[in-house]
Amino acid sequence: MPLLAYFGHHKCASSWINQILMKVCEKTDLKQGFANSEKDLKDFVNINNIEFLSDINAIYSSVVQLDLTRAFHVIRDPHDIVVSAYFSHFYSHPVFEDWPELVDIRKKLYSISKEEGLFFEMEENSWIFEILDEWNYTHPDILEIKMESLTQQPYEIFLTILKFLDLLAENHEDSHTMTPPELKRILDEVSFSKLSGGRKRGEENSDHHYRKGVSGDWRNHFKKEHEIAFKKKYGRLLITLGYEKDDNWGS
Repeated sequence: MPLLAYFGHHKCASSWINQILMKVCEKTDLKQGFANSEKDLKDFVNINNIEFLSDINAIYSSVVQLDLTRAFHVIRDPHDIVVSAYFSHFYSHPVFEDWPELVDIRKKLYSISKEEGLFFEMEENSWIFEILDEWNYTHPDILEIKMESLTQQPYEIFLTILKFLDLLAENHEDSHTMTPPELKRILDEVSFSKLSGGRKRGEENSDHHYRKGVSGDWRNHFKKEHEIAFKKKYGRLLITLGYEKDDNWGS
């Protein structure tokens, strides 16, 4: 069975992307499945007859076991992952049964300053950065997308994604394709403004899961000591991902 997939990571716009993909899969008549840290991803896909996999905690060693047709992978500036995680873990992220540790994380953040909290999140999210560091960014069947481009130009980038997945047609060729106007309507239905309660991107509400919707916000929160610590631990990763050209960044 042909398998399409979306691979994402914590604090990389996965909630928004999945809302779009649910509508895309409904429109293209594809059975969607949501991975939840399954030990054997291939068995999960086969047992459930999944045609479109959404894995928001994707690990490359599991991905390569799949009989993959086409997929796209979304990354984000690790600086912004730290800041987004801080505000989300402090205020808005729901406590799920499969993540009870968030209760203790939130208690910890309540007990320390924001500056200390950012250092805490650097360590708490190190597992994400390890996964990003181990990813193969040259896989021919996985389209690499930066979240920053996706949120700034959602229509243009999702057109590229759907074309790559062979789900786009100017006219309905079969039940597994959709047209550009249909994509436009889906994106309008789940725009940042609608999901955030009417705010525009850049208008901040720290309590809301859709807090601000802009990239580069880390510069408003990192102090020099955060930049030094982050560069020491993750400087090479930033260059690998293309978010810095060299080590000459920061204050």
